[in-house]
Amino acid sequence: MSPEWVHALAELHQRALGSTVEGWDETSLLALLSNKNVVMTTIGSGGSLNSDEDTEPVAGFALSLKTESEADLLTIVIAPEYQGCGLGKALIEMQSQTLKDQGVRTWYLEVHEHNEPAVAFYENVGFRTCARRPNYYPAWEGKRSPRAAALVMCCNLD
Repeated sequence: MSPEWVHALAELHQRALGSTVEGWDETSLLALLSNKNVVMTTIGSGGSLNSDEDTEPVAGFALSLKTESEADLLTIVIAPEYQGCGLGKALIEMQSQTLKDQGVRTWYLEVHEHNEPAVAFYENVGFRTCARRPNYYPAWEGKRSPRAAALVMCCNLD
């Protein structure tokens, strides 16, 4: 994986998350990608799988950590200019199939309980809330409670 590719992914991660959340830097991404249990799926602006050899710009990527028959979605990002175009759903479907092909049966993620657009997106692509972790996140902007829960969502890939 070329340094330019990793730099582009780190830059995309930060742009997609915005200024309120710190994205992963190149060192963090390289450490994750060196783990043989991390599965990365990238999508180009045209909606096709993408790799560091492609000339099409990367529009988004997802990273999951798999263990036996389970996986955790670590991150999914779509460049701001491509959000709302269906690429997020396509990316989830691509990574879901990759994980299923590798023997994963259940896919998990954690999301801030007040991140309503993300919760709705995940429900739309087949995840459901299966647990709640109280006091997991710092307070969400505009909310009074000092800490907020993480919703643990899961998706059956069978």
